[in-house]
Amino acid sequence: MAVTAGQLAPQEVQLWQASLQRDAATVQIFETLLSEDELKRAKRFLSPVHQRRFIVARGILRTLLGRYLVCEPRALKFLYAEHGKPYIEDTDLNFNVSHSDEMAVYAFTRQAEIGVDIEKVETVFKAALAKRFFSNDEYEMLTALFGDQQERGFYRVWARKEAIIKGLGEGLHIPLDSFSVSLEVMQQLKFSENIWHLQSFTVDPAYEAAFALSTPPKKISQMIFE
Repeated sequence: MAVTAGQLAPQEVQLWQASLQRDAATVQIFETLLSEDELKRAKRFLSPVHQRRFIVARGILRTLLGRYLVCEPRALKFLYAEHGKPYIEDTDLNFNVSHSDEMAVYAFTRQAEIGVDIEKVETVFKAALAKRFFSNDEYEMLTALFGDQQERGFYRVWARKEAIIKGLGEGLHIPLDSFSVSLEVMQQLKFSENIWHLQSFTVDPAYEAAFALSTPPKKISQMIFE
């Protein structure tokens, strides 16, 4: 029988945000939660900053999963789908994580597929990237904007598209320009036989974030991991 996450009702989404800026003692605590494979992945980063961000992001993920599944964070064993999406065996809890610069976001739900993404907003409109990776409709939508709206719009589109890709679990096997997202807060998109719910959410003024769910959510909660 599958283990259920008692704090979550079916079709409920819980979103967490967390700063990756932690003192050395806290980083060491998170490091003790990681598996040998995760520690090897951390060491592949040449930059100490990137190592620290990975360790903290993964340590927080394990801590949150431990709360939902009522188990020791260190004991969790991640499995990976064909295109790299992580999951835990024998539970109906689904989750996804994303981090950019010094901020991470986590999404949890039951009995549905979920993806989440966060992007640090830079004060530049990357027109060449938009032209190359976005759909024609998205590119035209962005080039019709000006100034801050155009810059933020680029990262909103990017976060929304990545959330969908991560939710589907297909990686780059689904080209980013093969579907279009809007700048609206909420949107529905059809993939195969499923209607996906796509929604932007506020984390910090310096970031754009979004989640995608394979069914309409009945409840959405946002929390901060201290």
